[in-house]
Amino acid sequence: MKLKKLLAFLTATAAVIPFSAYSMNMTAPPAVYAEDSTESTLPDWIPTDFDSAVEFYNTYGETHIADGLLCVVFREEKKRFHEDEYECFPRYTIRTSSADVAKIKKMQLCSTDDCEECFQVIVYAPNGEGDLTVSLIDRWRNTQQTSDSKNNSTVSEYTFHVDDDLNITETDIYGWLPDCITEYNDYVSKNGKVSSNGNYVVFCLSFSAGTPYTWKILSDSLECFKPAPSSNCTEFEKIVRDGGTEYSTFVYQAVKDGHEKIEYGFGRIYTTGEIDETLTADCVILDDAQTVLLPSDKRISIFDYDTGLPVDVVKRPGFAAQNLELSPGAELKSFDITSNPYVIHNFTNEVDPFFDILTPSPYIFPLDPETLFVKEDYRSIKQYENGAEELIFRPRLQASGDIDKNGDLTVADLVLLQKWLLSENTEISFDLETADFNKDGIVDIFDLVKMKRKLLNKGNITS
Repeated sequence: MKLKKLLAFLTATAAVIPFSAYSMNMTAPPAVYAEDSTESTLPDWIPTDFDSAVEFYNTYGETHIADGLLCVVFREEKKRFHEDEYECFPRYTIRTSSADVAKIKKMQLCSTDDCEECFQVIVYAPNGEGDLTVSLIDRWRNTQQTSDSKNNSTVSEYTFHVDDDLNITETDIYGWLPDCITEYNDYVSKNGKVSSNGNYVVFCLSFSAGTPYTWKILSDSLECFKPAPSSNCTEFEKIVRDGGTEYSTFVYQAVKDGHEKIEYGFGRIYTTGEIDETLTADCVILDDAQTVLLPSDKRISIFDYDTGLPVDVVKRPGFAAQNLELSPGAELKSFDITSNPYVIHNFTNEVDPFFDILTPSPYIFPLDPETLFVKEDYRSIKQYENGAEELIFRPRLQASGDIDKNGDLTVADLVLLQKWLLSENTEISFDLETADFNKDGIVDIFDLVKMKRKLLNKGNITS
């Protein structure tokens, strides 16, 4: 079978964008923009003055994708922080690497004539497929070009991918992690102050500036996690006021499997040492540090009943979880299962003992041949140390024999399989599982015999 060709086709048609509240994805550009486009030809959401740059910064953070365009807004600091910063040349420059993109607009928007506060605004339009990196470089720092100078001089950096259809997706952590006040509030309302995303744990913390009350990590050392890029989401104000509330995210990335807690304390920690509130992430780390489950998480895993292998739910879409929640009177919820395993976050109620999933054809429930009831090992629950649960399903794949994909098993499918087995037509390519009637992972003459028997039973052919 032309498996390489088939796999390449499936890979190309089954791209998945991981779940994220801020995963930025745009449709094919509805308009064509020329380089150095005028402000009147650009969408209204792109900043054109200092006030609109502030609004953009507080709404989207430093990046936003829409209308076929990528807009990056960097905030510039005029203040010198270290003695090794040099003012003999302009402080900031923007570096763009890779990908075929056109820089159609670049502006510096300042609050006053002396540029006390400034934003650099750059607008890109994709021309071709590829990966793109946009960095804000501080040229006042490390002009001696030491081995670490390039890293130390990078103030902000974002990465993106442009696909063949010119759709752009932000691929760095800020594609889903909030980095402005609007995204912060939205993220907390959906996920809470402590959450997980893939192999990351996120703490969303706020405190009143100018007071002795603050947050501090209480975990002395971590074996299963390392600190990851975090963000300051405090609202940017044109007029600086005393006090106010500071909003930040603190992120940790899993590095090894295990069970570990990360704890933060809030109070007069640096004065009296008193702690008034604690937030704890009780984590189970799985899959070679690629998955973090919190106590309220439910993970759904689907395995083929006969092979024991994970089911490719991207290749075979249509799986969905239903009736998982045991809560009388609660609205029935359904979750489309778009990855395997699939994690449902913030599931606080007890799991319904009759929980189940919807399975697309040709998957069926495995039946006991004697009782004709669904086999007991079709589904099970695994509970982890922190209380998180994994709901395991084992549906059975029923070979359909529909090689030509016309929706039914016919004589034409039998002829195609026979030709393929006789190597009369090496260009015939089909899904191996479609014709593997005896479930041995090989398509051979025995499967052809079973296919013919199935057609006889259907009355489609005569003996």
